[in-house]
Amino acid sequence: MGSLSLNSDKCIRLSVCLLIFYANFYAIIIKMMSARSIEIILAISLIIGLIPFLYSKARVYYKHKTLILFWVLFIAEALFNRNQDYKHGNNYLFLRVIFALSMVLFSQYGYLWPKKSINFLYKTEFVHVLATYFFLFIPVLYKIMINIYGRAAIGTNNGAMGYRAGISDHYSQNGTYISFAFLALASFWLYSVTNKKKLQSHYLFLLGATFISLILTTKRAHFLFCILAILIVYFIVNPGKTSGKLFKLFLAFVFLMGILYVLSFVFEPINNLLIRFSTVGEDSQSLSRIRMWKLAWGLFKGHPLIGIGWGGFKYEYAAKLYQSWQPATQKFLNAHNTYVQVLCETGIIGFFIYIYIAFNALMTTIKGVRACRDRDESVVIVLYMSLLCQVFVLLYNLTGNTLYDHTVFFYAFSVATGLAVCRLEKV
Repeated sequence: MGSLSLNSDKCIRLSVCLLIFYANFYAIIIKMMSARSIEIILAISLIIGLIPFLYSKARVYYKHKTLILFWVLFIAEALFNRNQDYKHGNNYLFLRVIFALSMVLFSQYGYLWPKKSINFLYKTEFVHVLATYFFLFIPVLYKIMINIYGRAAIGTNNGAMGYRAGISDHYSQNGTYISFAFLALASFWLYSVTNKKKLQSHYLFLLGATFISLILTTKRAHFLFCILAILIVYFIVNPGKTSGKLFKLFLAFVFLMGILYVLSFVFEPINNLLIRFSTVGEDSQSLSRIRMWKLAWGLFKGHPLIGIGWGGFKYEYAAKLYQSWQPATQKFLNAHNTYVQVLCETGIIGFFIYIYIAFNALMTTIKGVRACRDRDESVVIVLYMSLLCQVFVLLYNLTGNTLYDHTVFFYAFSVATGLAVCRLEKV
């Protein structure tokens, strides 16, 4: 199998860094640049990573050929099957998916960047952790973000709790960024537990600080799915004696929830988080999402084979569920369930392709984790990070729009790192 040069590896690393940087700060960037300029910059970032691969002697890793074929099929199905975004002139919304999946295709063929990916991820996302604390302790300065966006971010109680969103334009987006920082840092903890090594104190401090900032966002889905992702991956990497470990982890989880309950009487953000858990299925947000899922399911039943067309749900939502009293920013909403929306928009065919892609990437990473258990520490930790992030996204798909917002870049990043390490370690 041909290989890329180290200089080519630098190009790939630069391309990935630019795309992830954009995914982190897109809300601010789009206030400074036109949509066309952003598309051009993203395209250039993509080309930087693709050119070395296209003009080298590298060949596609034979174990990844089927996965790549399905990625191409999914893009083709979404692009040519009555693409509703294209019809409405929203080209960028689909280009974002192409950019992210293309990043997976070329970035898995680098040399050094995969081992450095985990440090890049948690350090980049930690900016949002710091921003959360910054506006918590100095709330008066949140007016800076209000001036940038022209409004208070959603989920901040009209700016009174700006720390929930940090520098993001939505508190849910801030929760996503912090979740990836938390999972990246949790990879070091997971390695220390699995290999019975002491976790370095600075990682422990960063992990604790990130966990608290995640609570501050009051995002129940992010909090729950992060914990579940860690539990699931723990059992994947420690398959033996699961009953005893399950009991210990269950006790740890109960103990954690007990501590949070006690602290909720002292700290308002913790109280808000627990209240939001107690009102699942009853609060307006939950009821709204149930209506979305019913609409998506009804649309799927009308077009079961190929769906209504990529991006079509939000236009159906605007026509059938949007109320005039709602803010204009909430007129075109996605279904808050990636699986249901993919089924609605691409039908059984597109849904099967999407599930195959996600399952294949996940199983490849799991195989890599088990095969590389006794190899270099940096290799194992990166695989843990890749697996944690993939599991988190697949869980978050149940209530989030991970394929339809900028989370798709982070999912692509986590898949690419896992595949890259598997290729380098010949798994």
